[in-house]
Formats: sequence, C-alpha cells, structure tokens
Amino acid sequence: MKRAERVERLEEKHAHKAGVALKEADSRNKVSHAMAGIMNGQPILIGHHSEKRHRRDIERMNTNSSKSTEAWRYSQEQSRMESNVENQAGISRLDDDRVVLMERKIESLESVRDGYKAENVAARKAKQPRARNGWELSNLGARIRDCKRRLEQFKTDAERGEYVPLSCVVVHYSKAGELAYAKMLTFSTEHNEEKGSIDVTFSSRLSSVMFKHMRSNGFLWVRSLGCFRRAWNNATEHRLREIASVDFKPWGI
Repeated sequence: MKRAERVERLEEKHAHKAGVALKEADSRNKVSHAMAGIMNGQPILIGHHSEKRHRRDIERMNTNSSKSTEAWRYSQEQSRMESNVENQAGISRLDDDRVVLMERKIESLESVRDGYKAENVAARKAKQPRARNGWELSNLGARIRDCKRRLEQFKTDAERGEYVPLSCVVVHYSKAGELAYAKMLTFSTEHNEEKGSIDVTFSSRLSSVMFKHMRSNGFLWVRSLGCFRRAWNNATEHRLREIASVDFKPWGI
C-alpha cells in the first residue's frame, strides 16, 4: 500500500467517526429540547406523585444535553484530524513507496538547510547579525541524519523484498536472581490490509511473561489465527523494535 492510499484510508476513517458523532449530537440535542418543551418550565411539585418522574426527566434532559455537547466536540476533533492527516501521517516502513518519499524528504530538508546557510552568508557579507541561529542548523542536520538512517533501513527492506522478520532474546531469571535460561524467539509481521493492522506471528509458543508483555504493548491475541494483532501505524513499528531489544525479567530483578 502506498502512502497516498494510507492517507486516504485515514481520512475516510476520521470522516466516518465525525459523521457518526455529529448524528449522535443532533439526536441527543433533539431529545433534550423535546423534553424541555414538554416540561415547559414546570417546577418540581414537592410531595406530589409526579415528583420522582419529574426529577428523572430533568436528569435525562441534562444527560442528553451534556452528551450532545461531548459528541459535537468529538466530531469537531475528528474533522480537524481529517484535515491534518496529510501533515501528520509520516512515512511508514510499510509504505510501498517509502524509499522514494524519504529521498524526496531528504532533498527538501537539504534545500532548506542550504537556504539557511545562504542567508547567514549574505548577512555576514552585509555585516549584519546572523539570520539563522546555530541551533536551527543543528536541529535540521539531526533531522537529515535521522532520515538518512531510516532511508538505509528502507533500502535494506526493499532488497529483501519483504518487511524484515525480527527476533528477540527472552531471558528468564529465577526468584533468587540467578539466570534460568535464555531463549531466542523469531517473529514475522504481515500487513493485513482488510483490517488495517499488523499481524505478528512467533515461531514457537510463548511463555506467559512474553504473552503478557505483548498484551501490555497493545497487541491483541487472535486465537483463530495464532497471532497478535495491532493497528497499523508508526507507533506499532516502534513497539516491535522495542520488543526485539528487550530482556524480560518477570520478577523485576
């Protein structure tokens, strides 16, 4: 899947959520106004047989009003996220066009850095203060180095022709703090386009400690498929890299 398709899917998801929330807000608002019209400002008659029902109606009206406001705010938030998807969605390791996109990003950042340097040179010739501070160039250089590092990872993945299978070393300690055993686990990842998720399959059965660790990192166990599943995004990729570099000490030693 290309990044443009992923962005389009995210936009559709946020638009759908905004539409559902807006319908709920409108529905609850109508109910609240209808109940207010029925009561028509009638005060609660203390000691009357209608007192309890009247109080319940007021509580329902207030609940619907507050829920309507919450749903409206949520719809506005989803609409804002929909409009910002293009800026917020980074370049994922799972994008088919990740190499080309990252090369373009590096070129863009380098051109910005060259512009900063040209501004400083012009200011120096004019005997004026620097147009750009040193920290701006340093931060930009760090971003470029990080992008180049990710580009090398992308190229390595492209040469292998698939998302790189990862592995981790699970180290178990006894309650006394002594090393019990160490076991190498390998796992592969597969992009599930239909579900918009990543399926993680381990090569062997997991211990209860490893299973709980996967669950604590947001991976759901799909028993019918024998794999863990998590929503497909950059955070998931980061979680997988963390899992591949962690030693597990179940007793906190």
